[in-house]
Amino acid sequence: MNESTQDVLVLVDGDAAVAGPVAVARAAAAPGAAVVAVVAGARAVADAVAASGVDRVLWLGEPGRS
Repeated sequence: MNESTQDVLVLVDGDAAVAGPVAVARAAAAPGAAVVAVVAGARAVADAVAASGVDRVLWLGEPGRS
């Protein structure tokens, strides 16, 4: 049986203060799992979250903007 590693998601809705949630996600993640931030907000927030120590950022853009 193959063991798969599940990534841990941190959802961010416009506040770049994610140090606490990222630390909790790191502690909860299995060895080899990535901490991925999903950001719905300004590009500056996504950039700040990227610098917070997550492994990957998925930026959804700003809600209500096309």
